[in-house]
Amino acid sequence: MKTTKKIIFLMFVCTLFTSLGQVFLKLASKNFKFDIFKLITNHWLIIGLFLYVIGAIMLIFSLKLGELSIVYPMVSLSFIWVTVLSYYYLNESISLNKVLGMSFIVVGISSIGFKRRKGV
Repeated sequence: MKTTKKIIFLMFVCTLFTSLGQVFLKLASKNFKFDIFKLITNHWLIIGLFLYVIGAIMLIFSLKLGELSIVYPMVSLSFIWVTVLSYYYLNESISLNKVLGMSFIVVGISSIGFKRRKGV
């Protein structure tokens, strides 16, 4: 199997969709009740679940087309997306530790891709 730019882009978008889904689920949790009417009328919950399903479909296609050992580590990009989206939409802070952690994620994903291209 090959890991092409198309698959990498698909995973990039997949992680964005699932991260957006997480933000919407966080918004849904503010009004979350175990009441069927409240669940089906919680638009944040519905949007979050929809985005999660779209992200899952993209992940399945990526896994079908690419190598698991290359494609799946890209799921960790979700940590970066969630941090950035939480900053903008939930007013959460980004600490130096979070920036360092995100840097390690980028370096790790890049090194996996670089080693694979070099045949190591």
